Amino acid sequence: MTPEHSVPLEQDSSPRSIVVERSGGVAGVRRSWRAELDERPEGARLRTLIETVDWARGLHVGEAGADGFRYRIRCLTSSQTCVLEAQLAESELTTTWRELIERVRESDSA
Repeated sequence: MTPEHSVPLEQDSSPRSIVVERSGGVAGVRRSWRAELDERPEGARLRTLIETVDWARGLHVGEAGADGFRYRIRCLTSSQTCVLEAQLAESELTTTWRELIERVRESDSA
């Protein structure tokens, strides 16, 4: 997989967790998933994905469509400070964004 955009992370603002919130869809049900990056075996892969997704792409939210989902993805420090944030319509998700979201969902249910 080729990185879409590299974001170097400073050590003192390094994310400790990632939160994905999904809204919209046919029923309009909101869902939220969280993964702790330092406590999960999956943490290293999540960190790699965090560093390779295009965070600038998430600064403008496109149309989700009538029944489409919208995603808000936030990386938080140990003090719960948000250091990276993106908001994307389902139609804007690249393969890397989809993998990141799916891995957070899997980590939260593990």
